[in-house]
Amino acid sequence: EYTAGIYCAVFFFTQTRVDHFRKSLEPMNHAYNVGLRFGEIHYAIGAARNICILSFQSGENLMTVLEKIKYYGVKVKEHKQEIFWRLIIPYEKAIHHLTGQPNELDKVFWDGAEEEQ
Repeated sequence: EYTAGIYCAVFFFTQTRVDHFRKSLEPMNHAYNVGLRFGEIHYAIGAARNICILSFQSGENLMTVLEKIKYYGVKVKEHKQEIFWRLIIPYEKAIHHLTGQPNELDKVFWDGAEEEQ
């Protein structure tokens, strides 16, 4: 019952200080799946967020990380847990800037700024 929460805490806060970030990705996937299976949605969403952050920090291909962010973003919206997902926005923006892709979040901001003038 508490597996998802324990995995989230141990493999994000503790294990990453001792070992490489990549070694925490598989346990985080397990935490995500267990959280969904047992109805611990907040832990599942936390694990999904941690998967994206650890993938970015471990040097995974940026396009792959962006795909993960979009995939889990859809899952978050399905469960109406967008508030937990806001911590991923800086990583998403960084990936867009590093890859030279336009970002919808920036686009909305700049379009609004032009309308004010």
